[in-house]
Amino acid sequence: MTFRSKSLHLFHLQPSRAALALGVTAALFLTGCGDTKDKPGEKAAAPQMPAAPTIATVGNDEIKAYELANEMRLAGVPLGKDKEKPDDQITKRFVRELVQRKYLVQKALAEKLDRDPGFLVEAQRQREQLLASLYLQRAVADTSLSGSRIEAYQADHPMMFAKRQVIEIEQIVFPLNASTKQIPEAAKDAKTLDQVLQLLKSHNVPFNRGESELGSGEMPPEAFDMMQKKAADNVFFTARGGSGVFFVVKEIKPQPLTGEPAAQLAKRMLLNEVAREKATEKPPADLKVRYEGDLERIMALPDVAPKAPPAAEASAAASEAPAATAASKTAPAAASPTPPAATSGDGKGKAPLKK
Repeated sequence: MTFRSKSLHLFHLQPSRAALALGVTAALFLTGCGDTKDKPGEKAAAPQMPAAPTIATVGNDEIKAYELANEMRLAGVPLGKDKEKPDDQITKRFVRELVQRKYLVQKALAEKLDRDPGFLVEAQRQREQLLASLYLQRAVADTSLSGSRIEAYQADHPMMFAKRQVIEIEQIVFPLNASTKQIPEAAKDAKTLDQVLQLLKSHNVPFNRGESELGSGEMPPEAFDMMQKKAADNVFFTARGGSGVFFVVKEIKPQPLTGEPAAQLAKRMLLNEVAREKATEKPPADLKVRYEGDLERIMALPDVAPKAPPAAEASAAASEAPAATAASKTAPAAASPTPPAATSGDGKGKAPLKK
C-alpha cells in the first residue's frame, strides 16, 4: 500500500458489516406491536403500548413485562424459543435497574426536567432516529431476493466465495491514541513481532499477543495481493477502531465458501446494500427542501471527503503517509484481526482462532 518501509507495511482493512449504523435491531421488539396502518378516511388512532401484565410498581408507576423483556433483549440475554425462564439473579438485576430508573424519572419530572429545552431537543432526535430505523428495518424485511441474484453476487465476488482464501495471522494489539501514535513509525524497521513487543515494553504500552484469521474477501484486493507477495519475514500494521494491530502472516490456505453458508452470506450482504441504498436515497423532486439564510450557500458547496477518525489519523501521522482506504463494499463480520483486550506484562494470552 502507500506506506512501505523495509519490512513494515501499513494498510486498512474493510469495516465489518456489523458497523453498519442503521440501528435496525433496536426496532425488532417493537415491530410485533400490531399494524399501524390506518384505513382511508379513518382518523388515526392514538398509539397504544402493547398489552402486558404489570410485574412491579414504583409509587404510581407500573413496570410492564415487555419493559423487562426489552431490557434483557438489548443486553443480549438469551431467552430461547421455548420461553425458558432467565436466571433469577439476572432477573433481579434487571428489575432493580428498572426500579431505579423509574425512581430517577419521578425525581426528574418533579423538577420539571421534561420541559427543559435540552431534553426536548434530544427526545426529538431519538424519536426520529428510531422511526427512521424502523422504516429501514421494514424496507429490508420486505425485500425479496431471487436465487439468480444471490448466485450473481457470489460470482461477482469470487474472493469472498469460490476462490476464498484464509490468512492465519499472529498479532499484537495495543491502544492507539495520542500517547502511542509514534509507535508505528518507531517500529518501521521491525522484522519480527518480538521486536515490536520489545518496543511496546520499552514505552510501557499495554498490549496483547494472540492469533486470528482473515478472509481474502474481507479486505481490499490490493491489500490481499501485497500480503501474498510479502508474507514472509514482514510485519504488517493496521488501525482498527481505537487499536493498533501489528501482525505477521503464518499461513495462507484456500478455504472456499460454498453451498448454503455462501448463499446466506450473499443474502445478508445484498440486504446490507439495500439498507444502505434506502438510508442514503435522496428525497423525491416533489418534496421541496429549502435552506434558510447562509445555509443555502453552504449546502451548495461541493462535497469534500470527511476527515479520518482519530485512530486512523494517529496511524497515518505516525507513518507520515496516507493509509490506503478500504473498498466501499461491506465485509463479513470477521473482516479484520480481532483485537483481544489489551493487557500489560508479557501479553502472551492467545485470542481464539475464528472458524
